[in-house]
Amino acid sequence: MSPILETQIPASIPRTQTAILQGDDGVLEITEGVPLPHVPPDRMLVHVIAVALNPCDWKMPGQFPCKGVVNGTDYAGVIVAIGPKVADLASRPRWKVGDAAFGACHGANSIDPEAGSFAQYIRADPELLFKKPDYMSWETAGAFGASGLATLGLSLFWEGGMGLSGSPDEPAEEPEQVLVYAGSTSVGTLAIQLLRMYGHIPITTCSPKNFDLVKSYGAEAVYDYHSPTCAQEIKEHTGNNLEFVLDPMTEAKTQGLCYQAIGRGGGRYIALEVWQPMNHTRPTIDPTFIMGSSIIGNRIPLDNGYGSEADPEKRRFGIQYYRDVQKLFDARRLRPHPVKVIPGGWQGILDGLQLLKARAYGKDGKVFRMRNPVDEGHPQVIMAKRYLDEVKNASESLLSFPLYSIQSFLLKYSGSVVPSSIATHVTRIDLNKNLGELVAPMREECIDTFKTVMPECKDWAPLKLWDVFLPMISRITGRVLVGEELCQNAEWIQLTIANTQGIMKSSMGIRAMYSARWQWLAPWTYPGRKDLINLRKRAARLIEPVYMQRLAAYQAGSPHRHRDAVQWLIENSHEKPLSPAEVADALLFLYMAGIHSTSATIVSIVYDLIAHSKYVPELIEEIRQTLAESPEWSKQSLAKLRKMDSFMKESQRLNPVGCVTVQRSTVRPYTFSDGLYLPANTFLSFPTYEFTHDEETYPNPYEFDGLRFYRMREEGDPSKFHFATVSNDSTNFGAGFHACPGRFFVAHELKIILSELLTNYELKFTSGTERPPDHRHDFTIMPNMQTEVLVRQKQGVF
Repeated sequence: MSPILETQIPASIPRTQTAILQGDDGVLEITEGVPLPHVPPDRMLVHVIAVALNPCDWKMPGQFPCKGVVNGTDYAGVIVAIGPKVADLASRPRWKVGDAAFGACHGANSIDPEAGSFAQYIRADPELLFKKPDYMSWETAGAFGASGLATLGLSLFWEGGMGLSGSPDEPAEEPEQVLVYAGSTSVGTLAIQLLRMYGHIPITTCSPKNFDLVKSYGAEAVYDYHSPTCAQEIKEHTGNNLEFVLDPMTEAKTQGLCYQAIGRGGGRYIALEVWQPMNHTRPTIDPTFIMGSSIIGNRIPLDNGYGSEADPEKRRFGIQYYRDVQKLFDARRLRPHPVKVIPGGWQGILDGLQLLKARAYGKDGKVFRMRNPVDEGHPQVIMAKRYLDEVKNASESLLSFPLYSIQSFLLKYSGSVVPSSIATHVTRIDLNKNLGELVAPMREECIDTFKTVMPECKDWAPLKLWDVFLPMISRITGRVLVGEELCQNAEWIQLTIANTQGIMKSSMGIRAMYSARWQWLAPWTYPGRKDLINLRKRAARLIEPVYMQRLAAYQAGSPHRHRDAVQWLIENSHEKPLSPAEVADALLFLYMAGIHSTSATIVSIVYDLIAHSKYVPELIEEIRQTLAESPEWSKQSLAKLRKMDSFMKESQRLNPVGCVTVQRSTVRPYTFSDGLYLPANTFLSFPTYEFTHDEETYPNPYEFDGLRFYRMREEGDPSKFHFATVSNDSTNFGAGFHACPGRFFVAHELKIILSELLTNYELKFTSGTERPPDHRHDFTIMPNMQTEVLVRQKQGVF
């Protein structure tokens, strides 16, 4: 993938540029006014025209965050300045201003922050740079991937890798058979070609659908890596004498298959990710990790096995290797991997990196370890989908969601409420059992809130959706949790909103104030802790008279039953009555679990209604037809809003409130059925954003299709694909026993609000604007809360 940045070369070199830098916690940001990189006498300045996107471009910010560094690896562009000593280099590269070139750099580099390729200008090494032939497009030049070429050079032909003999001019006299695992990847098709050019015999593995592709690049034989007999088939093909294997994936499963395929005498296993000692099961095999950026000869300042010391010999090898590969380019002997060009310039880069992540975490994706911002001493692991069923079925004593919540938000240190089992039970059982009876009071609260928070607007008036929907969600939720007595109480509403905000603020504050080993001091020294404790005390004082009156009536045998969480908490506290403080904490926990995430969801849905207004007439007509059949909203009539349900689910699919769900923490060391081992207190989660952007499950996954799920229900099982449905392809509400128990209530709540909004108001973006981009922090995705839209009351009767 190769987003085009610019095709016009400026007449003069500016002082500053646009670049993509790492911000806080490794979040990538498009930044203007960035100084141009310093160019030493033996280097050149290149104006970047196209860049390629690599897995390392999204892994580096997550695994090795470093604020202020330029991200990016592969690039193509035009030389605009040459240092005075370039002509004196021993390799005598022949460069001149105006030459087209492509290469790679070590981006996201803590000791060379200017080095990344996601910038208008980049400092280039004249000895490790390819000249772009005239026949080659900019997109192809960028996508050839000089970083991949460097990695393969070190892996296949450097003496510290496989050390294979031969060259393009003089192919090897004694060809070696080399297994390239995952040959249909971009590095795989390039490896197959280079092995052929150097006189060796590539065999490979991939899915059967890609067999013809890899054969077209020169694979001698190809095997299905899904097959249980794959390794044995490779052994038979190679006469049990295979010595050399390249594994771009390097996970437990792939390393295991590669080790099985290597012959009886052992051999060399080249890993393009850091291999784990627990997977090294044959002492006759020599495993080696290769980092392509080390070909420059400099120190690689990374930990966790990725770093290396400076090595001038690698650079000397690299200079000669680049000359050999340049000859292949000049003779048109290398074919690029199929190129996908992503539009959108700078934003296209960020979008493309999300697409790469989606592919990495597909059905057969990799498990990926990344930095844990809460506790650097314990890993945070992104799981592949194949582990989802095992996680869902694991006991809470082994893989715990409540423990994850406590640890990730530092709840025990901040003075906050903690997950409540009785509150969760009340939601899962009592709330869902009473949903049919709650529709009318929910709609009553919705209508009353619209009158309170929406302006009188017979003409277009500006409005921030967040300022409308946050108090509205709080009031509707409150009607179900605390009843009429408190749901409209201004102090109670303020407390419930401030509670969640305070928890988030404290979590970030404690992280910033204390390292992981000193967080135990927070209960005594963190200033924000008192605020949350006092908030909980105020909530207890407010709920006490309501609760005590209800409790007295219940203990006296009163037949009257309120339909709200206060009543349900009383009825479910079997051993002894809860204290007012315990009731307040349980209620605050329920508010914390639902208010802000639901508010974010409805804001995103309305943004999408404005951005895709063609659906509005159809949704209004569906509301009209439903009310014609049944004038009063009920659980049954809300279920008939199938098109609205589909629109809501599509909006949530494209704009979830988080990148990951199904979060757990390991209570003790845990080993999965395939041998994957996670230490105790490891955070694990699944990449929901990637699951919902899988093109095999959702064709055209980045295109908004408001009726996508409506058609899926019409064409398939009508009981599936609802907004509240959870499955292995739809995990926005989690999965398994800990899937959000309030999701059915949320679906009803959103449909009630949207029905009132669509039938009574018109909305549009202000002139010259479009749907605002979401804000991202850590794994959280939130709609822009500050964007103003225009609203106008409809005239006439619906």
